[in-house]
Amino acid sequence: MAEDTIAQGSYTTGLYIHAQCLRTPAGLVYWSIPERLVYDDLDGCIYQEAAGGEYLVDLVISQYKELYANPTVLLGVVCEFQPDPIIDPSIPLRPGQVIVFPPFDYCDEAFSAPMVEYPEV
Repeated sequence: MAEDTIAQGSYTTGLYIHAQCLRTPAGLVYWSIPERLVYDDLDGCIYQEAAGGEYLVDLVISQYKELYANPTVLLGVVCEFQPDPIIDPSIPLRPGQVIVFPPFDYCDEAFSAPMVEYPEV
């Protein structure tokens, strides 16, 4: 039963940084992974060409600083939303790399969406 599961501290990287690990009393381990965001050419997207050498987190802060008290929480949303998702935002952007910033409403909904439901165990 799902009520008998124990949430485990977990750390993943890349597109599944918000995954959660569950362990049953019998020792079985299950992962709950959020649905990946997919790029869509939405009205209100902002496209920015990187000069090269800057970090995505700096562009995210610049783009959303007026809308969020801590815009760094949106880094994962922006990474996933790209036509070619960014797996490692610690790598500097390439010159000419186009970054797509989704509209505020999309970010707000994606960031506050609940995790997918845990599997029945």
